[in-house]
Amino acid sequence: MPEPVADRSREPQPDAVLERRNVPTASTSVCPTHTTKGHNLLKLILIHCGRRPQIAMTLRHMRTCLLGATLIGVGVGGTYSDAYSADSRLLERTVSTLQHDDVTQRRGGQIPETIELDPGDFVMGDGVALCAQTIRNVTLTRGFRMGKQEVTNAEYLDALQWAFDEGLLDVREDAVYDGLGAGDFLLDLETPLTEFTFADGIFALREAPFAVTFAYPEGYDPTFHPVKRISWKGAAAYCDWLNLREGLPLSYDHTTWDCNGGDPYGAVGFRLPTDAEWEYAASFDDDRVHPWGDEPADCSRANFIPNGSACRNWTEPVGLRPAGNHPLGFQDLSGNVGEWCNDWHDCPLPEGDVIDPVGPADAEKKVLHGGGFFYGNVYMRCSNRDADPPDLPLQAAGFRIAQTRNAPTDVSDDTGVSEHELRFEFPFSVSENPVQSGTLRLNRRWNTAVGHPSNPRRSESIGDPALPSELGGRLLILDVEGRRRFRADVEGDDLEIDVDSWPSGLYWIRWTSHSGHVVTRPITILR
Repeated sequence: MPEPVADRSREPQPDAVLERRNVPTASTSVCPTHTTKGHNLLKLILIHCGRRPQIAMTLRHMRTCLLGATLIGVGVGGTYSDAYSADSRLLERTVSTLQHDDVTQRRGGQIPETIELDPGDFVMGDGVALCAQTIRNVTLTRGFRMGKQEVTNAEYLDALQWAFDEGLLDVREDAVYDGLGAGDFLLDLETPLTEFTFADGIFALREAPFAVTFAYPEGYDPTFHPVKRISWKGAAAYCDWLNLREGLPLSYDHTTWDCNGGDPYGAVGFRLPTDAEWEYAASFDDDRVHPWGDEPADCSRANFIPNGSACRNWTEPVGLRPAGNHPLGFQDLSGNVGEWCNDWHDCPLPEGDVIDPVGPADAEKKVLHGGGFFYGNVYMRCSNRDADPPDLPLQAAGFRIAQTRNAPTDVSDDTGVSEHELRFEFPFSVSENPVQSGTLRLNRRWNTAVGHPSNPRRSESIGDPALPSELGGRLLILDVEGRRRFRADVEGDDLEIDVDSWPSGLYWIRWTSHSGHVVTRPITILR
């Protein structure tokens, strides 16, 4: 029976441990004679090159990592020097960044597509996969929707730029940090393993140098690859960026990172799927071994490493292997990237039937399902339960979104179009953000543009041009702990609010129109 993974980490370990997870060599197709020694040395380099995004990577560090990987490829029979020299041509390769307008047709600021599931029962665990030794009956009493695909680079980029423009995050030391709580690490920038870059206030995508070396020597477009090199908190933060942009409550406390006070099923907004929800969706509705059925995993169905030979030494665009699709339409539930789930990891799971499980109250690692491009066969099973620390970015870990059904966003207006399809304008502009004068001035916006921008940008207005706003409604201002600081019923006037005595920090302005449309915008007050 496979060993539990509760104490496993990505730190350099003895060969016996490294062999448990198949990590791509320089390229099995180019280097058919690779050795186990070269295989493991490559993994140590890959870990070393990407395991500490908080520390700025110098060009010398980058050169050392890539040169070491290249030499491994040559030393075990590869010919990478024929395609790229280990000199400046590889390191100085110009990467094509994707400006925001380049992918408007595909991303358009929209929420990732989801698939709905009804409440139901299923058997969790299969007695074979990692940390799936316990077999128990699980009942989910709430229907939910879960992402059809893993969140892509383009989708994450769109929300990331919006969050930066709204002052919801910080960028320092080649990494992105949360701006809503304790400043936790979210996303790796600029190391050889990342596809994100940042300059002059703009995030963009690039080819990861490591991917060019080992998977795409002719170059590749990372736009619709799944996002990776994010921490668990980077995945949870994305869900809350969507919530804020859509006028929904935050799902996560950005200090403790609890989801809805420990009740993720009761959260209104977007969140990560629970451990049970993910396995329920993947094995629906016959407790199948793999998302596509009981047939063995191979490269026609998933991007992973079957029997030691990599299908692809990197991620690929989502949905590229339709033979591995779930009958409900889910794509890449196995392979490409492992997927962060909401729960803390518990191995083995407690025995006995359970209703709406939420996992332990605290632990060292968060659950990962699905396996990634350098994972072996057992990780492709629906019941496999991997885990890693929530602050650790992984080169083969991403996520997909979830949301409990029957949330307020299910309600349609008189046109029959849901609020997910329409974005209503915040009806005020703010004179300054952050507010430093002691007075918050909200000026009524009378002339509104009709449109649906793909990436709202910060300006003197804190609203998005969308549909014309309704004139009447209620304005609330809440602090980050949800305490009400101000409330007023407004029919069309400008507002001046005395905030001189308010503590410095982030606040939320929530507008609810008379017909029930809700928009929330952040504002910062500095004393």
